[in-house]
Amino acid sequence: MEAEETRCAACRWWGGEWRDDEKGPLGTCRAHAPRTSQPKRRGRFDYARGEWPWTAATDWCGEFEGKGAATAP
Repeated sequence: MEAEETRCAACRWWGGEWRDDEKGPLGTCRAHAPRTSQPKRRGRFDYARGEWPWTAATDWCGEFEGKGAATAP
């Protein structure tokens, strides 16, 4: 498999594409559950929210699966 074929942009877990002028296309990696942010204060209450990590289309990792990959039932 070519290196370009294993980048985030070709992965089944990558989505929600957004354009950044400096880094090119960005998206979220959904290979695992969202991660929670540091708690923030809003009024009298602290809150944290879950987010998938943002990655560049040219990034890669060990969780790559092609967009056409079949899943086990």
